[in-house]
Amino acid sequence: MAINTKGRRKFVHGEKSYFWYVKEDDEDYGRIKLFIVSEDKKFNVSYEVVG
Repeated sequence: MAINTKGRRKFVHGEKSYFWYVKEDDEDYGRIKLFIVSEDKKFNVSYEVVG
C-alpha cells in the first residue's frame, strides 16, 4: 500500500524514494515536527522542530 503523497515533498537517495513534510503533531501536544517516510513505509521517522 502506497503513502499519500499530496502535500509532501519527494527526494531520492540511492535508489530509494522518501517523502517529507512538516506539520503539527496531534498526538504530541501540537508540537511542530518534520516527518520522513520511505515510499515502502519501512522507514518512518519524525523530528521535533525547535526555533
